Amino acid sequence: MKKYLKRGYAVDCGRLVKARKIELVLLDYLKSKEDRLSGKNIIDVGCGSGHIAAYFSESNSVWPVDVVDQVSPDIREKINFIKIEDDLSSFPSGEFDIVILNHVLAHIKNKLNLLIEINRLLKNSGICYVANPNRYYPVEPYYKILCLHYLPQKLFLKLAGYLGKNQEDVYLVSHLSLYR
Repeated sequence: MKKYLKRGYAVDCGRLVKARKIELVLLDYLKSKEDRLSGKNIIDVGCGSGHIAAYFSESNSVWPVDVVDQVSPDIREKINFIKIEDDLSSFPSGEFDIVILNHVLAHIKNKLNLLIEINRLLKNSGICYVANPNRYYPVEPYYKILCLHYLPQKLFLKLAGYLGKNQEDVYLVSHLSLYR
């Protein structure tokens, strides 16, 4: 557990299963009869442990990026991790077939700016996979506090800090607010 906490929120457990689920969602969306995605340019924004990027890099060109280096030691040699400061401006427009945003939006205060940047990175026929915890699920997924995240954002973060849980601000979204 200490290894996990030192690396931040990135988890190792179940990442290959999650990668396969992402792939199945993308294949279904693309109406593909293939068993695997291949030959795509993919950027994994907020790659965390790097397991998902490593899975996709077996048959695609993958750029695993994050603002914090949380890559698992056993994955490090399988991917070319890129640490970014706070934006994706160093990547060319229209470069990627797929952008993966797996549990990233909750860590971004200005989600619209990120989504505009993602749109810039995607090819015209490109797609973005987004997975994010639901703000209205009873147990907050990062701090594991029941219903506290239902409070207004500032109060939620202040109380999480008071309880010694707030190691990083999170900005949970509902399905409706993400849609808007």
